[in-house]
Amino acid sequence: MLIAGGPILLFALISIANLVMWIVSWVHIFTHKNYERGNRVLWLILTAACGFIASIFYFAIGRGYNDKPEE
Repeated sequence: MLIAGGPILLFALISIANLVMWIVSWVHIFTHKNYERGNRVLWLILTAACGFIASIFYFAIGRGYNDKPEE
């Protein structure tokens, strides 16, 4: 049984999740200076170009061990 507007609702939820993940990753990139792999510019370009997938990769492999914001 499908909910009325199911595909549209699913698309809206995925779009919102994509936007939230993108914003969270950019805030994290701008407020932290230590990265396990790459640098700030690389991660900004990747997350801007690839969106949700790059944001997941950033949190999985890119952010640094010392996870404290810059002062």
